Amino acid sequence: MVHNVLIRAEVEVPVVLATLVYLNRAKPHLHIALEEWANERVFLGALIAASKVSISSSTAFGYGRP
Repeated sequence: MVHNVLIRAEVEVPVVLATLVYLNRAKPHLHIALEEWANERVFLGALIAASKVSISSSTAFGYGRP
């Protein structure tokens, strides 16, 4: 599932690394029940957050301007 999401969404390496950092930092605070797709939702949430931060920071420094 993770591989398919990363390939289909064409996620860049810095976003993947930021996602892994977010998950690592959140790990001690996560108490995920055995609910269906809970781990996948946590991963996707971290991926979305990392992507938004990446987009915000690149446009703040003028990299995303046409």
